[in-house]
Amino acid sequence: MEHIHRIEIQGEVGGGLHINKSGDHIFAIIPVETVETINQDGTLIMQSTWHKVEALSSNDIPKIIFESIKQGVTINVKGKLKMKRYESGDGISYMLPSIIASKIEIIK
Repeated sequence: MEHIHRIEIQGEVGGGLHINKSGDHIFAIIPVETVETINQDGTLIMQSTWHKVEALSSNDIPKIIFESIKQGVTINVKGKLKMKRYESGDGISYMLPSIIASKIEIIK
């Protein structure tokens, strides 16, 4: 049985954008889905699902792409999902998903 281990998401770059000093590693948070609902008192509530995206500059992701990514820019990301373990200050362990990008395309 062949396993397919890939993910593709598209969204607008949100807060948490960080490009390291050498410009060859990026960390960004992008929304995958935003759902609007109305609560019992009629207030509109928008809930977004966010994903952490990481990438290294390579032949597939040129450094110029990193220079063009800013908060509010829409990007398409292809890569693989990786689970990372984090431990909070009170000793509780969490498994959080990250997308390790193999390709990033700027949409607008």
